[in-house]
Amino acid sequence: MNILANQVGIEVGGDVNQLELWDPNPREHSGLLNELVGLVTDAAPLRFLWRKKLTASDVSSQQTRFVLHRNVVRDNIVRCLTSQQRDDLCNNGEQIQVAGFDEEGRQWELKLKKRMQSGHDTGTYVLIGEWTQMVSANGWSADDEIKIWGLPYAGMEDQWRFGPYHDFSVVNFVFTTTV
Repeated sequence: MNILANQVGIEVGGDVNQLELWDPNPREHSGLLNELVGLVTDAAPLRFLWRKKLTASDVSSQQTRFVLHRNVVRDNIVRCLTSQQRDDLCNNGEQIQVAGFDEEGRQWELKLKKRMQSGHDTGTYVLIGEWTQMVSANGWSADDEIKIWGLPYAGMEDQWRFGPYHDFSVVNFVFTTTV
């Protein structure tokens, strides 16, 4: 476990080959499974990225963002980004599109960006967009623990495990509390 991540209530995923596998209950998660048909396959499974105990600011309707420390992005999120997305996010300060799916299968339009203050890197990233609506719709509150899952395909845009029509312009994450 990363010590700094532990201090902010985050458990990072570690080695991609040792990660927890996605194993949803088909009855409880039928909506989500229907939305992920074609995205998640045996060759391209969802993998556990990290878990976080939500803070008051993560669920605040006034804050409207979900905070991620730079180590979480560096150690976990980058696995789900194309090389262009990594460069845009980490080096160019641009935001990238994220499709966030909840356990009901609802898709939320999110954006991931590096947080800057007075032109300086704060060491954090934030998910913005429909984050607050996602929190409200799921009834999440401070101290709830969520798991975040993703498709780890960093730098593998042309690999065999993705279909020819796979859309690499949007990063797909699944947010769960029960799986």
